[in-house]
Amino acid sequence: LGDADTLVDQLIQIKAPDWDNFVEPLEALDERISRMWAPVSHLNAVRDSAALRKAYEAAIPLLTEWSTKMGQNTRLFAAWKKVAAHKDFATLSVARQRVVTNAIRDFKLSGVDLKAADKKRYMEISQELSQLGNRFSQNTLDATHGWHLDVTSKEDLAGLPQSAIDLAAQTAKQAKVKGWRFTLDYPSFGPVVTHCDKREMRRSMYEAYVTRASDEGPNAGQWDNGKIIREILANREELAKLVGFPNYAEYSLSTKMASDADEVIDFIRDLASRSKDQAKTEYQEVRDFAKKEYGVGKLEAWDVGYFSEKLR
Repeated sequence: LGDADTLVDQLIQIKAPDWDNFVEPLEALDERISRMWAPVSHLNAVRDSAALRKAYEAAIPLLTEWSTKMGQNTRLFAAWKKVAAHKDFATLSVARQRVVTNAIRDFKLSGVDLKAADKKRYMEISQELSQLGNRFSQNTLDATHGWHLDVTSKEDLAGLPQSAIDLAAQTAKQAKVKGWRFTLDYPSFGPVVTHCDKREMRRSMYEAYVTRASDEGPNAGQWDNGKIIREILANREELAKLVGFPNYAEYSLSTKMASDADEVIDFIRDLASRSKDQAKTEYQEVRDFAKKEYGVGKLEAWDVGYFSEKLR
């Protein structure tokens, strides 16, 4: 980030910034930071450890502060506008022109035109949102790893593919317990709700999975993300209004293809209306199959995947 600051300071002093002398070096700078951070972020999500989590939590505020600072840098903003006004801008490819216009748009979304006090508040909200997002992910991960189901009877494994049984055996061995251990990691969870003949086992796994990090289920309240979700929503709303949007939905859509929130809702409702009849028909086929072939009169949520697979 120190190197990045130095380069940005050099670039904003260029009197006639264009694609070659200004945009391309900035794009390369963004790529360098991304190549450094993306593997760290990915590992934090899939290979959690106390040391990595600590390092990640220390770095997130630095990255957020830097990106917000860049988005509110008025001299950098002015340089981008000079690129758009350059005599050669019209000769750039459509893709390159879009890079420039999107960059100018993103400065406005970052609050570049705000008063000093509002810029400071924007920075505070951005920091808070990055930390809340990290805590949300960690709670979900902790909740996923905080529940398991140990099985000691082979009869309970009926219907499961051998690969799932082998994974459960390996997990139990690593935990130094007898039998088979099933977890809420999807390679373990997915085969159970799709293939396991024991209905109660499917139910236990399903209920634990869909209530992770909430105030419901077997670990109710232990890693509850409810408060964090409410704080994220409140911060998003305040951030959107700071930069002139009526709500966060409109702020989010400013970088997307849909023109406004109503268009999105109309699209979703239209899609639902076109899909619902077919979905009801297919669901009824599964219900009829489960009743006729297995004597199950009422399908629960943990039955649908299982009997859909049997029918298939």
